[in-house]
Amino acid sequence: MSSTARCQPSCIGRVRCQPLVGRRRRSFGLVALLFVVFAGVVCGQESGRGPGITVTLKPRQVEVGDRVKAVIELSVPTGVAVGPPLFPTWGETWGEGEILAAGEVESLPSSGPLALYRQVVTLSLFRTGEITLPPVTLEIPTASEVLQITSEIAGPLTVASVLPEGEQEPAPKPPAPPRPLPVGERFWWTLALVAAGCLTAAALLLRQRAVRMAARTVTTVDPLTALRQALTRLQSVDEPVALIAGLSLELRRYLGRRLGFPAAESTTTEIRRRLQERAMPAALAIPIDTLLKHCDAIKFAQRPIALDACATDLA
Repeated sequence: MSSTARCQPSCIGRVRCQPLVGRRRRSFGLVALLFVVFAGVVCGQESGRGPGITVTLKPRQVEVGDRVKAVIELSVPTGVAVGPPLFPTWGETWGEGEILAAGEVESLPSSGPLALYRQVVTLSLFRTGEITLPPVTLEIPTASEVLQITSEIAGPLTVASVLPEGEQEPAPKPPAPPRPLPVGERFWWTLALVAAGCLTAAALLLRQRAVRMAARTVTTVDPLTALRQALTRLQSVDEPVALIAGLSLELRRYLGRRLGFPAAESTTTEIRRRLQERAMPAALAIPIDTLLKHCDAIKFAQRPIALDACATDLA
Protein backbone atom coordinates (compact mmCIF):
# COMPACT_ATOMS: atom_id res chain seq x y z
CA MET A 1 0.00 0.00 0.00
CA SER A 2 2.98 2.25 0.03
CA SER A 3 2.28 3.33 -3.58
CA THR A 4 -1.40 4.26 -3.10
CA ALA A 5 -1.66 5.50 0.49
CA ARG A 6 0.27 7.30 3.16
CA CYS A 7 0.01 6.37 6.86
CA GLN A 8 0.08 8.96 9.63
CA PRO A 9 -0.05 8.43 13.41
CA SER A 10 -3.35 9.43 14.95
CA CYS A 11 -3.89 11.29 18.17
CA ILE A 12 -4.71 8.07 20.02
CA GLY A 13 -1.64 6.30 18.86
CA ARG A 14 -3.14 4.52 15.90
CA VAL A 15 -2.00 4.75 12.31
CA ARG A 16 -4.38 6.50 9.77
CA CYS A 17 -3.89 5.89 6.05
CA GLN A 18 -5.01 8.46 3.34
CA PRO A 19 -5.23 7.38 -0.31
CA LEU A 20 -3.07 9.46 -2.77
CA VAL A 21 -5.30 8.90 -5.82
CA GLY A 22 -8.19 10.93 -4.44
CA ARG A 23 -5.94 13.84 -3.53
CA ARG A 24 -4.46 13.98 -7.02
CA ARG A 25 -7.90 14.06 -8.58
CA ARG A 26 -8.91 16.96 -6.36
CA SER A 27 -5.73 18.87 -7.36
CA PHE A 28 -6.46 18.44 -11.08
CA GLY A 29 -10.03 19.65 -10.64
CA LEU A 30 -8.85 22.73 -8.78
CA VAL A 31 -6.37 23.61 -11.58
CA ALA A 32 -9.08 23.18 -14.28
CA LEU A 33 -11.45 25.41 -12.30
CA LEU A 34 -8.81 28.14 -12.01
CA PHE A 35 -8.10 27.93 -15.78
CA VAL A 36 -11.78 28.31 -16.66
CA VAL A 37 -12.12 31.30 -14.35
CA PHE A 38 -9.01 32.96 -15.85
CA ALA A 39 -10.21 32.38 -19.43
CA GLY A 40 -13.59 33.85 -18.58
CA VAL A 41 -12.00 36.95 -17.09
CA VAL A 42 -9.77 37.41 -20.14
CA CYS A 43 -12.66 36.96 -22.58
CA GLY A 44 -14.79 39.35 -20.60
CA GLN A 45 -12.08 41.98 -20.68
CA GLU A 46 -11.58 41.43 -24.43
CA SER A 47 -15.28 41.65 -25.21
CA GLY A 48 -15.74 44.69 -23.02
CA ARG A 49 -12.92 46.64 -24.60
CA GLY A 50 -14.04 49.49 -26.88
CA PRO A 51 -12.86 50.40 -30.39
CA GLY A 52 -9.15 51.06 -30.86
CA ILE A 53 -7.13 52.89 -33.53
CA THR A 54 -3.42 52.79 -34.29
CA VAL A 55 -1.29 54.69 -36.83
CA THR A 56 1.99 53.08 -37.88
CA LEU A 57 4.58 54.93 -39.99
CA LYS A 58 6.96 52.99 -42.23
CA PRO A 59 9.85 53.78 -42.39
CA ARG A 60 10.58 56.09 -39.47
CA GLN A 61 13.80 57.57 -40.91
CA VAL A 62 13.71 59.00 -44.44
CA GLU A 63 15.25 61.70 -46.60
CA VAL A 64 13.53 64.71 -48.08
CA GLY A 65 11.06 63.64 -50.76
CA ASP A 66 11.03 59.95 -49.83
CA ARG A 67 7.74 58.11 -49.57
CA VAL A 68 6.31 57.16 -46.18
CA LYS A 69 3.40 54.77 -45.67
CA ALA A 70 1.00 55.49 -42.84
CA VAL A 71 -1.00 52.37 -41.93
CA ILE A 72 -4.23 53.21 -40.09
CA GLU A 73 -5.79 50.19 -38.33
CA LEU A 74 -9.14 50.19 -36.54
CA SER A 75 -10.50 47.42 -34.31
CA VAL A 76 -14.22 47.39 -33.43
CA PRO A 77 -15.96 44.82 -31.19
CA THR A 78 -18.23 42.55 -33.13
CA GLY A 79 -21.87 43.67 -33.01
CA VAL A 80 -21.15 47.29 -32.08
CA ALA A 81 -21.10 48.82 -35.57
CA VAL A 82 -24.18 48.69 -37.80
CA GLY A 83 -22.18 49.63 -40.89
CA PRO A 84 -18.64 50.14 -42.16
CA PRO A 85 -16.59 52.78 -40.34
CA LEU A 86 -16.04 56.17 -41.96
CA PHE A 87 -12.37 57.00 -42.54
CA PRO A 88 -11.25 60.60 -43.24
CA THR A 89 -11.83 62.20 -46.63
CA TRP A 90 -8.24 63.00 -47.46
CA GLY A 91 -7.16 66.19 -49.17
CA GLU A 92 -3.75 67.15 -50.48
CA THR A 93 -1.91 67.29 -47.15
CA TRP A 94 -1.85 65.60 -43.74
CA GLY A 95 -0.12 67.94 -41.34
CA GLU A 96 3.26 68.73 -42.92
CA GLY A 97 3.11 65.72 -45.26
CA GLU A 98 1.96 65.82 -48.86
CA ILE A 99 -0.51 63.02 -49.63
CA LEU A 100 0.46 61.12 -52.76
CA ALA A 101 -2.14 58.34 -52.58
CA ALA A 102 -4.85 57.09 -50.23
CA GLY A 103 -5.75 53.43 -50.56
CA GLU A 104 -9.15 51.83 -50.14
CA VAL A 105 -10.44 50.88 -46.70
CA GLU A 106 -9.89 47.13 -46.31
CA SER A 107 -11.81 44.77 -44.05
CA LEU A 108 -9.30 42.31 -42.60
CA PRO A 109 -10.23 38.71 -41.80
CA SER A 110 -10.60 38.09 -38.06
CA SER A 111 -11.65 35.01 -36.08
CA GLY A 112 -11.90 36.77 -32.70
CA PRO A 113 -14.48 39.08 -31.17
CA LEU A 114 -13.07 42.12 -33.04
CA ALA A 115 -13.66 43.41 -36.58
CA LEU A 116 -10.49 44.85 -38.13
CA TYR A 117 -10.21 47.59 -40.79
CA ARG A 118 -7.12 49.10 -42.44
CA GLN A 119 -6.19 51.96 -44.79
CA VAL A 120 -2.76 52.82 -46.19
CA VAL A 121 -1.92 56.47 -46.95
CA THR A 122 1.28 57.31 -48.86
CA LEU A 123 3.00 60.58 -47.87
CA SER A 124 6.01 62.61 -48.89
CA LEU A 125 7.79 64.99 -46.49
CA PHE A 126 9.95 67.97 -47.44
CA ARG A 127 10.94 69.54 -44.12
CA THR A 128 13.99 68.23 -42.35
CA GLY A 129 14.03 67.28 -38.68
CA GLU A 130 11.52 65.44 -36.54
CA ILE A 131 7.95 65.62 -37.83
CA THR A 132 4.74 64.38 -36.23
CA LEU A 133 1.38 63.89 -37.90
CA PRO A 134 -1.83 65.21 -36.29
CA PRO A 135 -4.41 62.79 -34.88
CA VAL A 136 -6.94 61.06 -37.11
CA THR A 137 -10.66 60.97 -36.26
CA LEU A 138 -12.81 58.06 -37.44
CA GLU A 139 -16.57 57.61 -37.16
CA ILE A 140 -18.28 54.33 -36.26
CA PRO A 141 -22.05 54.14 -36.86
CA THR A 142 -23.89 52.27 -34.09
CA ALA A 143 -27.55 51.52 -33.45
CA SER A 144 -28.00 54.59 -31.22
CA GLU A 145 -25.34 57.09 -32.30
CA VAL A 146 -22.19 57.70 -34.34
CA LEU A 147 -19.09 57.12 -32.25
CA GLN A 148 -16.02 59.26 -32.93
CA ILE A 149 -12.64 57.81 -32.09
CA THR A 150 -9.40 59.80 -32.37
CA SER A 151 -5.90 58.39 -32.64
CA GLU A 152 -2.81 59.65 -30.90
CA ILE A 153 -0.23 61.86 -32.58
CA ALA A 154 1.66 59.75 -35.12
CA GLY A 155 5.41 59.91 -35.14
CA PRO A 156 7.89 61.30 -34.79
CA LEU A 157 9.50 60.86 -38.19
CA THR A 158 13.12 61.80 -38.77
CA VAL A 159 13.59 63.51 -42.14
CA ALA A 160 17.20 64.00 -43.24
CA SER A 161 18.47 66.41 -45.86
CA VAL A 162 19.84 65.20 -49.18
CA LEU A 163 22.47 67.97 -49.15
CA PRO A 164 25.98 67.25 -47.91
CA GLU A 165 26.44 67.78 -44.19
CA GLY A 166 27.32 71.36 -43.35
CA GLU A 167 26.34 72.76 -46.75
CA GLN A 168 23.10 74.65 -46.24
CA GLU A 169 23.06 76.82 -49.38
CA PRO A 170 25.11 75.20 -52.15
CA ALA A 171 26.31 77.45 -54.92
CA PRO A 172 24.56 76.86 -58.25
CA LYS A 173 26.55 75.13 -60.92
CA PRO A 174 27.49 77.07 -64.06
CA PRO A 175 25.25 76.50 -67.07
CA ALA A 176 26.31 73.54 -69.17
CA PRO A 177 26.94 74.07 -72.89
CA PRO A 178 24.32 72.78 -75.34
CA ARG A 179 24.65 69.10 -76.10
CA PRO A 180 23.58 67.59 -79.41
CA LEU A 181 20.81 65.06 -79.03
CA PRO A 182 21.16 61.75 -80.87
CA VAL A 183 18.81 61.19 -83.78
CA GLY A 184 16.83 58.05 -83.09
CA GLU A 185 15.55 55.38 -85.43
CA ARG A 186 11.98 56.66 -85.19
CA PHE A 187 13.01 59.99 -86.71
CA TRP A 188 14.43 58.34 -89.83
CA TRP A 189 11.35 56.14 -90.25
CA THR A 190 9.08 59.17 -89.94
CA LEU A 191 11.19 61.13 -92.42
CA ALA A 192 11.08 58.25 -94.93
CA LEU A 193 7.29 57.93 -94.69
CA VAL A 194 6.77 61.68 -95.11
CA ALA A 195 9.12 61.77 -98.11
CA ALA A 196 7.34 58.81 -99.73
CA GLY A 197 3.97 60.53 -99.24
CA CYS A 198 5.27 63.77 -100.77
CA LEU A 199 6.69 61.95 -103.80
CA THR A 200 3.42 60.10 -104.35
CA ALA A 201 1.42 63.30 -104.18
CA ALA A 202 3.83 65.03 -106.61
CA ALA A 203 3.56 62.14 -109.07
CA LEU A 204 -0.24 62.30 -109.00
CA LEU A 205 -0.21 66.06 -109.59
CA LEU A 206 2.18 65.72 -112.52
CA ARG A 207 0.01 63.00 -114.03
CA GLN A 208 -3.11 65.14 -113.78
CA ARG A 209 -1.28 68.08 -115.30
CA ALA A 210 -0.05 65.95 -118.18
CA VAL A 211 -3.58 64.71 -118.88
CA ARG A 212 -4.91 68.27 -118.92
CA MET A 213 -2.13 69.42 -121.23
CA ALA A 214 -2.78 66.52 -123.57
CA ALA A 215 -6.45 67.41 -123.71
CA ARG A 216 -5.59 71.01 -124.56
CA THR A 217 -3.20 70.04 -127.35
CA VAL A 218 -5.82 68.02 -129.28
CA THR A 219 -5.83 69.21 -132.89
CA THR A 220 -8.88 71.31 -133.61
CA VAL A 221 -10.71 70.04 -136.73
CA ASP A 222 -12.92 72.27 -138.83
CA PRO A 223 -16.52 70.98 -138.41
CA LEU A 224 -17.46 71.36 -142.08
CA THR A 225 -14.23 69.71 -143.29
CA ALA A 226 -14.78 66.78 -140.88
CA LEU A 227 -18.36 66.39 -142.16
CA ARG A 228 -17.23 66.30 -145.79
CA GLN A 229 -14.56 63.71 -145.03
CA ALA A 230 -17.13 61.56 -143.20
CA LEU A 231 -19.59 61.78 -146.12
CA THR A 232 -16.83 60.74 -148.50
CA ARG A 233 -16.18 57.62 -146.35
CA LEU A 234 -19.92 56.83 -146.26
CA GLN A 235 -20.00 56.57 -150.07
CA SER A 236 -18.29 53.20 -149.82
CA VAL A 237 -21.04 51.77 -147.52
CA ASP A 238 -23.36 49.44 -149.48
CA GLU A 239 -25.91 48.53 -146.76
CA PRO A 240 -28.67 51.18 -146.75
CA VAL A 241 -29.51 51.01 -143.00
CA ALA A 242 -25.83 51.35 -142.02
CA LEU A 243 -25.54 54.25 -144.45
CA ILE A 244 -28.49 56.06 -142.83
CA ALA A 245 -27.14 55.41 -139.30
CA GLY A 246 -23.72 56.75 -140.28
CA LEU A 247 -25.25 59.80 -141.88
CA SER A 248 -27.26 60.59 -138.70
CA LEU A 249 -24.17 60.16 -136.49
CA GLU A 250 -21.90 62.33 -138.60
CA LEU A 251 -24.53 65.08 -138.80
CA ARG A 252 -24.86 65.04 -135.02
CA ARG A 253 -21.07 65.23 -134.64
CA TYR A 254 -21.00 68.22 -136.97
CA LEU A 255 -23.63 70.03 -134.90
CA GLY A 256 -21.75 69.20 -131.69
CA ARG A 257 -18.46 70.63 -133.03
CA ARG A 258 -20.18 73.64 -134.50
CA LEU A 259 -22.42 74.59 -131.58
CA GLY A 260 -20.37 73.18 -128.69
CA PHE A 261 -22.73 70.64 -127.08
CA PRO A 262 -22.83 66.81 -126.96
CA ALA A 263 -25.09 66.36 -129.98
CA ALA A 264 -24.00 62.75 -130.61
CA GLU A 265 -25.51 61.74 -127.24
CA SER A 266 -28.62 63.96 -127.61
CA THR A 267 -32.04 63.05 -129.00
CA THR A 268 -33.55 64.75 -132.01
CA THR A 269 -35.89 66.74 -129.78
CA GLU A 270 -32.97 67.99 -127.66
CA ILE A 271 -31.06 68.99 -130.79
CA ARG A 272 -34.08 70.93 -132.12
CA ARG A 273 -34.32 72.77 -128.76
CA ARG A 274 -30.62 73.65 -128.92
CA LEU A 275 -31.01 75.00 -132.44
CA GLN A 276 -33.88 77.21 -131.27
CA GLU A 277 -31.82 78.48 -128.33
CA ARG A 278 -28.97 79.42 -130.64
CA ALA A 279 -31.45 81.28 -132.91
CA MET A 280 -30.36 79.34 -135.98
CA PRO A 281 -32.16 80.49 -139.11
CA ALA A 282 -35.20 78.43 -140.02
CA ALA A 283 -33.75 77.79 -143.49
CA LEU A 284 -31.06 75.66 -141.79
CA ALA A 285 -32.82 74.40 -138.64
CA ILE A 286 -35.88 72.92 -140.42
CA PRO A 287 -33.95 70.77 -142.98
CA ILE A 288 -31.59 69.50 -140.21
CA ASP A 289 -34.53 68.53 -138.00
CA THR A 290 -36.35 66.88 -140.93
CA LEU A 291 -33.27 64.86 -141.95
CA LEU A 292 -32.70 63.62 -138.37
CA LYS A 293 -36.38 62.59 -138.13
CA HIS A 294 -36.13 60.61 -141.42
CA CYS A 295 -33.01 58.87 -140.10
CA ASP A 296 -34.68 58.04 -136.77
CA ALA A 297 -37.73 56.62 -138.57
CA ILE A 298 -35.51 54.32 -140.65
CA LYS A 299 -33.30 53.22 -137.70
CA PHE A 300 -35.98 52.69 -135.08
CA ALA A 301 -39.36 52.40 -136.90
CA GLN A 302 -38.03 50.31 -139.83
CA ARG A 303 -39.70 52.58 -142.38
CA PRO A 304 -38.84 52.26 -146.07
CA ILE A 305 -35.69 54.05 -147.02
CA ALA A 306 -36.27 57.20 -149.09
CA LEU A 307 -32.79 58.08 -150.24
CA ASP A 308 -34.08 60.87 -152.47
CA ALA A 309 -35.71 62.66 -149.53
CA CYS A 310 -32.54 62.24 -147.43
CA ALA A 311 -30.38 63.58 -150.21
CA THR A 312 -32.70 66.56 -150.65
CA ASP A 313 -32.59 67.38 -146.92
CA LEU A 314 -28.81 66.93 -146.81
CA ALA A 315 -28.36 69.24 -149.77
